[in-house]
Amino acid sequence: TLAAGDANTIMEFNGTATVTLPTDGTHTWPPGAGCVICVDHATQVVTVSVGASVTLNSINHPGGANSVTDTVSAGGSAVLLYLGSNEWYLSGDIAD
Repeated sequence: TLAAGDANTIMEFNGTATVTLPTDGTHTWPPGAGCVICVDHATQVVTVSVGASVTLNSINHPGGANSVTDTVSAGGSAVLLYLGSNEWYLSGDIAD
């Protein structure tokens, strides 16, 4: 689960991992804060997941959706932005 120290950083993963987007009240990210997710592996991916009360917007979920996941591709990168009010945006080398 993302923590306060993850805001405005580059998060590098060397293998399979899951990044869970927290609900409001459980994190201190200000609206507009973000991070870059980099996957430094040839075959493994990073899953970005959200719970029922969190909305993920992406090319795979235009307009946002709850209880969904996206994956950052092997060798790829993506930008994750916190929009406020339990809403996040993910863009980059991603798949549904």
